[in-house]
Amino acid sequence: MNAGDVWRQALGQLQYQVPQATFDTWIKNTYPVRDEPVNGRLTIGVPDRPAREWLENRLYHIIQRTVSGVLGREVDLEFVVAQAERQVVEEEAAPAPPPAVSPGLTVAQADYYTAHFARGGAGFAMVSHYERMFWMPYLGKAYDLYTLLANHNRDSVKKVEHRWTEPERFSYRKLQKQLNYTHTRVISGFIYECPHSRRWIETTGEQIPDNECCRLAGARVRVDRENRRRCVYWRPGLLEQLYAEGLVAVEEVKSPSRRAIRAHVLKIQTWRLLPVLTPAQVSTLNVDLQDEHSRWVRDFGQLVGLESVSHWEQITEQTLVPLMEGYREYRQLHGPYQPDSQFLQLPYRFCDTVSQLGAECDTVSQLGAECDTVSQLGAECDTVSQ
Repeated sequence: MNAGDVWRQALGQLQYQVPQATFDTWIKNTYPVRDEPVNGRLTIGVPDRPAREWLENRLYHIIQRTVSGVLGREVDLEFVVAQAERQVVEEEAAPAPPPAVSPGLTVAQADYYTAHFARGGAGFAMVSHYERMFWMPYLGKAYDLYTLLANHNRDSVKKVEHRWTEPERFSYRKLQKQLNYTHTRVISGFIYECPHSRRWIETTGEQIPDNECCRLAGARVRVDRENRRRCVYWRPGLLEQLYAEGLVAVEEVKSPSRRAIRAHVLKIQTWRLLPVLTPAQVSTLNVDLQDEHSRWVRDFGQLVGLESVSHWEQITEQTLVPLMEGYREYRQLHGPYQPDSQFLQLPYRFCDTVSQLGAECDTVSQLGAECDTVSQLGAECDTVSQ
């Protein structure tokens, strides 16, 4: 199977395995550098260095497991900053004008603290205006968790100059209770069984046969207590989403047992100062919010170094968070965060044709519709925490 075919199938699966904003920002504009048969390594071209670092440090494992699922064997990934020609031989042409320099670094290092108080708080107004108008819909439910973490420690709130909060210990259970969720799996992520696999077992009483497949190429096999194989996949939690966006640094302090996910103790550090969203991030919002964002840039963009909407549109970075002053200097936690590590140990379920399932498992959102609330999942979803 050529790299192009593998990557197209992988993208089709990844858009349902990660939040839509994360997919559109980091994964959508990537491509295989060489369209040739895939052996042990697949080289993926990315638009810039921040994107490469983000994919290598935060999304590598979920992408690697999905690509390996498409191929039916383990494969390594390499992300490189590559030109967009993708090995197409171009005809000689007049030299193109030099590309406009992205203002991303300048905007990322603007004085957001002063802008917060400019015009009596009606300018940038980090918390009450821009953040809630645009970052909240961009992050979705993860915004509630972000707000909790960013404002949990009163001493950290006072140390705005460091931007990062002080590292603080949390358990999944503590975060669940403070956000009033019914289960920790919303925070931690969980292993979810494909309804097709569940219905098959409920109807026949037997395990799903090899010629019946789950639509997600990254699906794996889990054996239940009655020694029946079930088709499962990983559904990311809210903390994993914030980690992928670079808004939290996480290290695991205590892992009591594989079944006691709720008791796991994490050390978390949160980046408190949110910058302007980039064009790539705003493109994931609905049209009304995109128009509202353009109006905000036109009215208040000068407070953070933006001259006009067209100036903002020249930002090519996927996100400005890691470019902000103090992001690397004051970060104290650098350990990897892999809540899906147990899922990655399960064997792949490989099918010759992914489309065997039909429409009933077409998208992750459709699968989730059968369990509208986390409390309904129960035994049907056979999660790690059981």
